[in-house]
Amino acid sequence: MAIEAGGVVLDERRFPGRQGRLLFAYLATAPGRPVPRDELAEVVWGEAVPATWDKALSVLVSKLRGMLVESGIDGGSALTAAFGCYQLDLPDETWVDVLQAESSVREAESLLAADNLAKATDAAGLAESIVRLPFLPGDDGPWVEAKRRELADLHVRALSALADASLRSGDAAEAVRWAEQEVAIEPFRESGYRRLMSAHVASGDRAEALRVYERCRGLLAEELGAYPSPETESIYRSLLEKPPGRRAAENAHPTSEPEAAPPRADRRKRLVLVAVGLGILLAVVTAGAAIAVVATRGGGHQAGSVNGT
Repeated sequence: MAIEAGGVVLDERRFPGRQGRLLFAYLATAPGRPVPRDELAEVVWGEAVPATWDKALSVLVSKLRGMLVESGIDGGSALTAAFGCYQLDLPDETWVDVLQAESSVREAESLLAADNLAKATDAAGLAESIVRLPFLPGDDGPWVEAKRRELADLHVRALSALADASLRSGDAAEAVRWAEQEVAIEPFRESGYRRLMSAHVASGDRAEALRVYERCRGLLAEELGAYPSPETESIYRSLLEKPPGRRAAENAHPTSEPEAAPPRADRRKRLVLVAVGLGILLAVVTAGAAIAVVATRGGGHQAGSVNGT
């Protein structure tokens, strides 16, 4: 965990221990929401809530306010208490990495639907660069585990968007790379296998597409006692029905001049371009942020962040 604001960086050592990190992380991922004190106690202590938890929670909140003051944020107005709840209201234009990942995935999916492949790739790439990182490593508890599952789902959606955008852009090799990662993360989700099969077909490798089907079929049969869905079977049957030499013949004698595929941008350069647009995003992401906040105030001339490694 770390907070950066106005050029001041407060790293994990400045937080009031593990409990303070969990408390701040929970509030930062629910900005502007009044959170009941007993809900926060469950996040901080789990099933081992102490008898004096109410006082202990107040002490933690007081320490977090002091930490915010050190970063140049008015802790008293940012972290408020009312009606048995605590609420965190960070400065305008505050950037929280896990929240940014969620909005970027939604944006990528909308851009794909609008056939804006370049911008969809940028948005999905930004989300993927965030959610691939571990969330609050070393911590555990029901909320942390639930958040990790949520971020894992975002990761799959980001990879799916990257694979689809690459495939539709004509970059089959890149589509294969992203789809392979999707399958590795969610081996029981058939849509990843279908995407990977399609990517191999687009690259002209029907044999590998068939092997992907066999991987899917074997895993489902051995682990779940199930069969592939009709959608997956449909792709498989189409591969069997198409003569093996047909694609080679088509490639050797194209009926028309193929449209040149757009050059594949180096992913790191693409992220740099995104980072330039968002200020210090790249610094936060490459620092290993798993829960980061970057606050920009004064027309974008000052910036601040919170990140967790």
